[in-house]
Amino acid sequence: MNGTIKTCPFCRYERTEDDHNPAWECPSCKRAYTKFWCPDSTKPNQVAQKQPIEKINGSDLLKLMMLATVLIIAWAGVSDRCGTDDLMCVADEYRTQATAACKPLIELRAKYSARWTDSWAESPFSRVQWKNKAARTIGYIGNAVQFQNGFGAWQTITYECAYNTSTGQVLAVQVN
Repeated sequence: MNGTIKTCPFCRYERTEDDHNPAWECPSCKRAYTKFWCPDSTKPNQVAQKQPIEKINGSDLLKLMMLATVLIIAWAGVSDRCGTDDLMCVADEYRTQATAACKPLIELRAKYSARWTDSWAESPFSRVQWKNKAARTIGYIGNAVQFQNGFGAWQTITYECAYNTSTGQVLAVQVN
């Protein structure tokens, strides 16, 4: 019994020479001592102590709140950055959202399989046009996808996705 815990930290059972359980397990409650063993300790009965959580002081909290305010103001001002007539600015502003919404719908148009030929650094839409300027609907056009035909060959496809920037919805997907 040299180097083992003699008293269980859970149920306070006193281990005897007649106990045949492993040295790491309490013979009475069957719990593992090692869950409470302090690894830095040389004393077997010493229980690990919880470390106190470091509190945030007032100046750190103020800095965190100021950072959050700046981020919220910056995020809220994004949609007002472009004028209503600047197609490229508006299209670039919503390109990520349009890509996420349009790509799966374009893939669904494939009879067999679809694979994208664009890289992660480039957009699958090479051209844009106003579909409805008053409603802020943009047509995102591209040809960075290939559809597989019935013979297994891949064909490059041109597609257009009408995305409403005001509502964040795809209005139509056309594949040629």
